[in-house]
Amino acid sequence: MKMNELLKKHLVTLIVWSLCFIAPSLFCTRSWAATTDKASWVKETIPDNTIETGGASFNKTWTIKNSGTSTWNSSYKLKYNSNSAGRLSSISEVKISGSVSPGNTYTFTVPMKAPAPQNSEKTYREDWKFTNPSGSTIAVGSSSTIWALIKVPGTAAAVGWSNETGYRHTETTKQKAIVSAALNGGNNRPSPQSVTGSPWLTDTAGGDGERIRLAIQDTYNYWVGKGRPYLPGLSIPSNVQDTMRKSISSNGGKYTLSEQNAIIGRIGLRFNGTVPKKDDNNGILSYLSIRTQCKEFADRIVEACGGAKRSYGTSAVAKTDVRPGMYAFKNGNGHAAIIVAVYWDANGQPTQLRLAESNWGTGWTNPTGQVPWDRIVTTGRQVPISDYYVVTSA
Repeated sequence: MKMNELLKKHLVTLIVWSLCFIAPSLFCTRSWAATTDKASWVKETIPDNTIETGGASFNKTWTIKNSGTSTWNSSYKLKYNSNSAGRLSSISEVKISGSVSPGNTYTFTVPMKAPAPQNSEKTYREDWKFTNPSGSTIAVGSSSTIWALIKVPGTAAAVGWSNETGYRHTETTKQKAIVSAALNGGNNRPSPQSVTGSPWLTDTAGGDGERIRLAIQDTYNYWVGKGRPYLPGLSIPSNVQDTMRKSISSNGGKYTLSEQNAIIGRIGLRFNGTVPKKDDNNGILSYLSIRTQCKEFADRIVEACGGAKRSYGTSAVAKTDVRPGMYAFKNGNGHAAIIVAVYWDANGQPTQLRLAESNWGTGWTNPTGQVPWDRIVTTGRQVPISDYYVVTSA
């Protein structure tokens, strides 16, 4: 009797092992599957300890790589796990959209909102875990969770520059984008290529564009008559320059002699054997490599980031509502810039602005006929707020 029970026990064991060998996908997947799901961290937005203004909305993203051998699908999820100090998100999970084969990456995006500010600065952390179809956690690198970690400034005024203290710094997605775009590229870089349509664009307005085109045509006629000599470095003789001056000054042109000479010199430097088409003012600007000045630069930054450009004379915001990402117009409408940081005093009042601007300090007073070539963007000039009025770009 004991022998028969022993034989039965061994027989059952033999059958189970045989089935595992014959059909492992049906009977022996648990330990195998656990070793095929692997993930590694690639990058994220909103790095740890980023300062977010209380109540501000933002998107936290994590990009992870499929470093295992299984293909991820919609059964793989990022799931809310825990928080310290309070929730930042209002959703509980994010499924993978489509499929992610081994070696490829996937970016999870979770909308979040910074909690209302407390009296003093507070830190918030929210952890999420990556799970497979069975609900098991897949470690990302060596960590069982990935997280968002932000700081929310307190309501008490923090003395200093807003980008350093976080107090009343950029609060909206558009403000953040505008500041980032205005600072992109660094200090003392050439401003973007100018285009027609700016209210301060006089380089082609009032017939200037056609007059300059005629002067380029004069150069072209001379070049053709000389048998199209090798370019660049074309030398323009004095008699041709005299003809160009007449073209530049024709039909009411108001260039001074020094401005005429500057245009002739620029044409000689840039001439490439072509002439912009008639009425092609953008072609003239591009031909001479004319760069954006203050208002055009500010408008293009704002519009590229989804904001609305504002005109001189637009109503100013209250001093306590001044934020980076807004326009700063010089009193008297003599200049336009984008605010990239605000200095706040102990009473919560702004006293200085830090600007990103084009063409400051080069003597530009917008006269008819002036043609500047190399306008420069600067991003560190600090000015008293009393010299400017601030207009929203939202």
